[in-house]
Amino acid sequence: MDNVIRCAWCLNHPLMVDYHDDEWGVPSDDDRHLFEHVILEIFQAGLNWLTVLKKRMDFRKEFADFAPESVARFNQNDLARLMENPKIIRNRAKIEAAVNNARAFQKISEEFNGFHNFLLKPEFDKICLICLNWNVLNYCYYRH
Repeated sequence: MDNVIRCAWCLNHPLMVDYHDDEWGVPSDDDRHLFEHVILEIFQAGLNWLTVLKKRMDFRKEFADFAPESVARFNQNDLARLMENPKIIRNRAKIEAAVNNARAFQKISEEFNGFHNFLLKPEFDKICLICLNWNVLNYCYYRH
């Protein structure tokens, strides 16, 4: 057994443990990685995170390896193709939101020379503090 202190929410499945240990609460300046999380969070709404993690590789394939510039160009044919794929969460509103968010993500990235720079704006400090406090309250340590 390892000596890693983990939150209770991740203990029931290896994908959740890996996500907890390798990604949750870890800052990123990789815009593609950040966009991946924007997309996955859209599809998680109303579902549990494990459902999304189990479909993550299929989302990666279907959403152009989470390249925002590619997803921003998705058209009605792409939406129809995605709605037919049983390997992803097929919710038209969520798919449309993902494409619209790709366009917004691109605009923000252009304006701030990267989405990660937008997240570094002083207004986001409070969000980061809340996240850090949440980690501590859940007996999880911000490791990176």
